[in-house]
Amino acid sequence: MGRSKSTFRQRGDTIVEVLISLLIISSILAGAFVLSRTSSRNVRDSEEHSQALGLLQGQVELLRTAAEVTGGLNGHPATFCMNSDAQPVNNGTCLVNNRYQLAITSDGATPTSTFTFKVTWDRLGGGTSAESFVYRVAVN
Repeated sequence: MGRSKSTFRQRGDTIVEVLISLLIISSILAGAFVLSRTSSRNVRDSEEHSQALGLLQGQVELLRTAAEVTGGLNGHPATFCMNSDAQPVNNGTCLVNNRYQLAITSDGATPTSTFTFKVTWDRLGGGTSAESFVYRVAVN
């Protein structure tokens, strides 16, 4: 009687299958990381712009208050910003949170001058960003 050969059926994955699986998982994780990082950068950029626009709006309100109180804005520096008392101050003191540089310029010294408001800041990702808009003071 002859012995029958028993064949062992091996179960499990080969090293090639495992490596392919790891490659696929690594690719998915790398893609998710890149998307997450890009999304985070875009959210931060949006926050910076929102804060900058809020600072500009605050400067407009202070300028409007100063115009209402004094009946106009005469005698202001060429480039300035408004302090919390609605007084124009030299542009050298217009740094907010050591990050946002504010500047207001006007087209002249008439009571209905057109003012350009600008804020500039260093972005977290490098480089600089700026926002600006123009406002004309309405004197009653």
